[in-house]
Formats: sequence, structure tokens, C-alpha cells
Amino acid sequence: YYLDALEALGLEDVHLVGNSLGGWIALEMAVRNTSRLKSLTLVGAAGIDLDDVPRPDMFMWTFAELARHCFHDPALAEKAAALAEEATPEQLEVQLKNQRTVAKVAWAPRWYDPHLAKWLHRIDVPTHVVWAADDRILDVAYAEAFADAITGAHVNIVPECGHLIHAEKPAEFSRVVTDFIEGLAP
Repeated sequence: YYLDALEALGLEDVHLVGNSLGGWIALEMAVRNTSRLKSLTLVGAAGIDLDDVPRPDMFMWTFAELARHCFHDPALAEKAAALAEEATPEQLEVQLKNQRTVAKVAWAPRWYDPHLAKWLHRIDVPTHVVWAADDRILDVAYAEAFADAITGAHVNIVPECGHLIHAEKPAEFSRVVTDFIEGLAP
């Protein structure tokens, strides 16, 4: 769908940035066709499996527990957990709908496509892998795995940060993504 959308909109030289599940979607796009892409940035991306790296079962967590696991900073984690615990019935309904949707894609197998890793070598655009040093959703070991599988991939590890880099350290996130994209300019 997204490749078709890029074509229908006539978009070219797109800097594609995908976070977590969105990173997995970006990977699936890039292994199929990079003709409209200028670069690819993966931020704590799902999509592959590392046999020797345990993965938590986030589907067994409450929304508050999930919120706590997404941040390194305990104050931000508790604020997010409190928001999750104080959800209105309408917000809870949205959370449950989102969780059901994610479960359809990522329940079994957990957070990866068993065939994706063998196609990562097809990615032929500059690729930037951004990861949180303290990611408790997808371990930082995945950053190196993506870098090893995608020719020329550049890695940035954000220290003292959890899975939601854009929320926990927005200025640093913006800087590393912008620096990478601006570094590609002729």
C-alpha cells in the first residue's frame, strides 16, 4: 500500500523514517522497492528475530507496565504509566483497539517476519539505524544486526534513553535524524 501511495502521489527522493512497528513497515517497503526513496532511517525497528536475544511479551503487560518499559527516565515512565492508568473509557477503548491491531501483525511470530532478514541485503539506499541504549522493548543488539545486514548502514545509539526516543529525547532524536539526512545532500 505505501509503495503504491508513493507512486500515486508522484513522490521521489523520500527520506523514509520508521519507528518500532513503523520501522518494520519501512523495512518491508525498502526490501521490495527503493526507487522512490532517498534514504531509510530505522528507529528501534521491529521486523527481525535474534535467536540469542530474549524478547519480552509486551502483550502480557498492562498499559501502565508497557508505558514504564518504554522509557529510561523513571519520572517520564511514571508519568506515562499514570496517564495509562487514568485513561477515560474512550481512551481505554482506543488503547484496546490499537493493541488488537498490533497483535494481528506482531503476535505470532513475535514482532518479526521470519523471511525479512534474508532480504535486507536488497536495501540500496543510505540507511541510518537509530536505537536507544536502554530499550527494553527491542534490545540494542538489533541495531547492530540491522547494520550488519544492510550494506553501509550507519548506527546512532542514544544513551540513557528508552524505546520511545522521539518522546524521551526529542531534541537529540531530531538532531541525529536531521544530521543524517542533511549529510546526504550533494
